[in-house]
Amino acid sequence: MYDTIKANKSKNMNKSKLKLPNQIAVSIQKGESEALVAVLEKYDAVTEGNSLTELFFNVNDLIYTIFDVPKKLQEDIQFIPSKEAQIAMVSIAQSQPKKFARQFEINRFIKNDSYQRIAMV
Repeated sequence: MYDTIKANKSKNMNKSKLKLPNQIAVSIQKGESEALVAVLEKYDAVTEGNSLTELFFNVNDLIYTIFDVPKKLQEDIQFIPSKEAQIAMVSIAQSQPKKFARQFEINRFIKNDSYQRIAMV
């Protein structure tokens, strides 16, 4: 399932410093372990959650990480699925778990002060 999530940005926020898109394509699937997996293919990023609520927070946290959104601005920025996407997500969450059509190679990275990428296990 593909849909876009739209940014809900506070009017008081200084948007010029952040290079956040207004929409991000997210694919949601339910795996064999019943975890919900969200894939942001454009950014080569994956996260998961055991519930829709957890997935919502994890997707936003992933976006904050990708775009280096400072903690003090995170409460003013949320990416929220459209109503149609929310209905589809509930359907996916209630569906039977299944094998993914393809395997994901997940690499986790962190940035240190010199902005070098360091692989995490």
